[in-house]
Amino acid sequence: MKGVQIVKASIAIARPLSSSSFRAFRRVLMLNQPTWNHASSNNFRLFSTEAQQTEAAVPSPSEEKKRDPLRDENGLLNRHVRNNLFGDAEKVFQGYPAKGLTPNEYTYNIMLNLYKKKGDVKSLFASFDAMKKQGIKPSTVSYSTMFNAFQEGGDINELLRLYQEMKDTNVPLALPIFNVILGALGQRGETSMIHQFLEEMQKLNFKPDEMTMTTVVSAYGRKGDIQSMLKQWDFFISSGVKVDERSFYPVLDAYAKKGNVPGLLEWFSKFKAAGFKPNARSYNIVIDGYARNRSPEAALQTYEEMKKAGIKPDKNTFINLIRAIGFSTNPDLVNTVDKLFSEMRDTYSIPPDGRLAAIMLQTFGRQMKVHKAIHVLEMVKQLHLGVINNSLLGFIDRLRRSRQLGPQEEKALNLGKRFLSKSTGFATNEEIEEVISILQNIKPNSASTLEVRPVA
Repeated sequence: MKGVQIVKASIAIARPLSSSSFRAFRRVLMLNQPTWNHASSNNFRLFSTEAQQTEAAVPSPSEEKKRDPLRDENGLLNRHVRNNLFGDAEKVFQGYPAKGLTPNEYTYNIMLNLYKKKGDVKSLFASFDAMKKQGIKPSTVSYSTMFNAFQEGGDINELLRLYQEMKDTNVPLALPIFNVILGALGQRGETSMIHQFLEEMQKLNFKPDEMTMTTVVSAYGRKGDIQSMLKQWDFFISSGVKVDERSFYPVLDAYAKKGNVPGLLEWFSKFKAAGFKPNARSYNIVIDGYARNRSPEAALQTYEEMKKAGIKPDKNTFINLIRAIGFSTNPDLVNTVDKLFSEMRDTYSIPPDGRLAAIMLQTFGRQMKVHKAIHVLEMVKQLHLGVINNSLLGFIDRLRRSRQLGPQEEKALNLGKRFLSKSTGFATNEEIEEVISILQNIKPNSASTLEVRPVA
């Protein structure tokens, strides 16, 4: 693999940050604390250029009388980027030549950050190349912004090429750079390459920290490789890394996704024994574990414990609970969904969304509660929640397989084919109306398990 060859070839003596440069780099990181995205995909935004630009753009009191036009314009440019006013920022940048201003390293770092935030990879690389063509050597911050752009997509070989370029041009390395690369590799499940980068870190005398541990543990947990995940956990502990609260979440999540309740509860106990207070996120993972284990009663009990502990549930709490109920073999338990929905909306002021509606449709579909499904679809249409086609397709297919649709069978089949041909995107109100019409006109036979009207 080309990427692996690049990594192997890159085991060369790299110039780490000098003590003075590291202090300056650390100030950048301290001013711009990392933002951790725990709900989807453990996407770690380790650091960006905004703090550096802010520091560079604001003059000290002693310089107040000596205003630097470039510095002032960089400050304006950076404020627009920080406020996500990308169009205004690009207009400011385009106006530099008319004002006799030549972009410097800080200017280009701001523009790199702009294109990273926009997700415009093409413009990101164009700006990076323009920076080098102007004779400006990209800094550690410049490269970190480029690496961050690879967190959710992009060619992994391109990321490795940038890393090799950074070493070849003697740009100072820093631990956060490795954390960004490890995070990008983890998102793609490249655990073998993660191992190679950990070895390179050791050869270059970079000691892992809590963020390194969380990033690597998450990568193995995401793949469902619990054995390797626990091996990495022990490695970091033996390396002297202090356990961070965030490091526990991928471990808990890995056990939950396997439906391994004993392992999940064991690590939940370790989480509390380490001095970390359970919160909505940790309880949601436990409830998710019970849902995947098809233990709805235990999920509901955990929800009650959560409330007694004074922890406010969030939307994920209710999604996991309703999903757990959908797997129940107790048909009466499905009536709990109405209570949970009212509690979510009225007690906790959490508005429904398309994801919740899809889970409710799945639940009512499994339990053959047609009248309840109609209420959900009416809500979707009224609130414009946007249920994806695949959710409706699954619901219709489940009804078709019940072989109780009677005259509505052919209509449901044709509608299902249309949803299947679209494959992605959201259902229109007209399509939702068609589904409602099918459900309202079902006339099941006497042996039907379909519940087309509310039970008195």
